[in-house]
Amino acid sequence: MYINTETGQYPLSVAQIQELHPLTMMAHHLECYAPVEPADTPAHDADTHKPVEIDPVLIDGVWRQQWAVVPLSAEELAELQRQREEAAAALIPKSCTRRQGQLALLTHGVLDDAEAAIAAITDPVQKREAQIEYEADTWERSNPFLQQLWAQLGGTPQSLDEAFALAVTL
Repeated sequence: MYINTETGQYPLSVAQIQELHPLTMMAHHLECYAPVEPADTPAHDADTHKPVEIDPVLIDGVWRQQWAVVPLSAEELAELQRQREEAAAALIPKSCTRRQGQLALLTHGVLDDAEAAIAAITDPVQKREAQIEYEADTWERSNPFLQQLWAQLGGTPQSLDEAFALAVTL
């Protein structure tokens, strides 16, 4: 990168300088342009701050790149939180086998309670639907029946996520 030492215009690439002086070969060698020595970005906590390039400084006859560390804006913090939540959601298994699910229920101490809840359904159609869902080869995390059953057993959406994470390891 280059700086125009007369106007302070920065950053400028060789291509940009050439565009400014189309009739000049090697325009970046004109006296008004000086190369800027790059500098490493400063250490910072990426959860709360970011490096921002500021105007270069002439030190001992050499233009040097400069950085400032500034707090993230409310919008950037919100976006960072959204990305974290999205990454965490991506780690939650979308499904498990019936065997894995039942072992997870057993581990959580609610396998018998889940089966008793299904057996206690009085409507024959709803009971059969529940049995079909419970006996399915694959249990989907997004299945409304499984979500409702889990809530009936005292679970939360977060603890259901944890149960699925456990299930796929069994």
